[in-house]
Amino acid sequence: MLKIKKLFLTLILTLTLLSPAFALEKPATQPIFTSNKKPLLISQKQPTFTITLQSNPTTGFSWQLKSYSKNLINFIGHQYYPPKNKKLLGAPGYETWTFEAKKADYAVNQVGHIRLDYARPWTKNGTTGMNFIVIVKAKH
Repeated sequence: MLKIKKLFLTLILTLTLLSPAFALEKPATQPIFTSNKKPLLISQKQPTFTITLQSNPTTGFSWQLKSYSKNLINFIGHQYYPPKNKKLLGAPGYETWTFEAKKADYAVNQVGHIRLDYARPWTKNGTTGMNFIVIVKAKH
């Protein structure tokens, strides 16, 4: 019975993630994926920034926002873009996560974080986490 529930949940999740409400048409250019190896430097003059990560919801995995520095940045939105070549069944697309630095008169640079996990919602097995360091530059 438990296997049937998991299978049903997987089917519902896959259909939901692939529905037009969740998936947007992929832009013409190939995305540049965001690395968590270097801090994201954010200017208050251009406070909006995006994290772009490869994703394949047909496997049941998707990115989930786990935590971020709410005192420093606002979460704006999230979108999934399916693969451009629809003939490649199971090919990965990508997800974008958009944030905006809060406006403030910082005398020094402010450091915060964003934590995203790539996981299946119904299990903790196979979860991969990514931590991003965010530096909001002081106004000069």
